[in-house]
Amino acid sequence: MKNNKVNIGIHTPPMSTENYYTILGGTKLEWRDESWQNDLCDSIGSKCNKYYIMFPNSTEDNFDEEKFNHFILASEYIGNGVEPYLVSTNILEIIKYINTHN
Repeated sequence: MKNNKVNIGIHTPPMSTENYYTILGGTKLEWRDESWQNDLCDSIGSKCNKYYIMFPNSTEDNFDEEKFNHFILASEYIGNGVEPYLVSTNILEIIKYINTHN
């Protein structure tokens, strides 16, 4: 049987692809890859433009080395005064928040 999974992300494709399919399976929303080469991590956005998720780019958290082990859930890219809805190392907390607030 052929594997129809699409790879997600630029920075950490194996980890980002796994996270993408976990979120896709855990929510009722459609998602698209929003990763950019000049970002520090991969990200996805909901097609309804309600949610934006920045993925971890490492299993460790080291700001000086630009390594982040947490998810950031927001309405759009963080910056310019945009505050996240939730920051967590647990993908299930991200899914629960989306399902509760959607």
